[in-house]
Amino acid sequence: MSLKSNARMYVAKSLLENGISVKGSELYVNSVKIPTTSVAKALGVDRRVVTKTIQEIQDNPRLRQLFMNIRDHPSTFLENYETLEITFLDHSQTVEVMSHILYLMAKYGINIRNIVLDDPIISPDPKLTIATYQPVSGEIIDEMKVGKNVRGVTVYKRRWKEGE
Repeated sequence: MSLKSNARMYVAKSLLENGISVKGSELYVNSVKIPTTSVAKALGVDRRVVTKTIQEIQDNPRLRQLFMNIRDHPSTFLENYETLEITFLDHSQTVEVMSHILYLMAKYGINIRNIVLDDPIISPDPKLTIATYQPVSGEIIDEMKVGKNVRGVTVYKRRWKEGE
């Protein structure tokens, strides 16, 4: 990003982290319009900084294209599916870690519902979040951790209903 001030860079990163898109001169979470004053208040900056950030995004074709296509992913999958949160030792190895984890999921026949990988440029401690349709065994979790640059795996269990 080539935003001209630290405050505007902070606003732009915050918009990305929170799934807020820029369309024209307005902010949206998916199809819901968000007032710039609300964003400014939440981020602890002046409303004019948010407005100037939006203007700068609109003036830059690459940034405009990026920000107009942002969509927030629903966090409800944490409640409805088994979810794994994987952290890395070295963020430059995320492709290798992701490849290894997806290989293990396929090997054990685990169906994936959703995958979200935090951008290491935006997030200081990026995570790979995977929601699955069925439980993931401890054996698979142990294999994920073996020599593949994985710092940790946190499992959020779904309460499985009888017959599932």
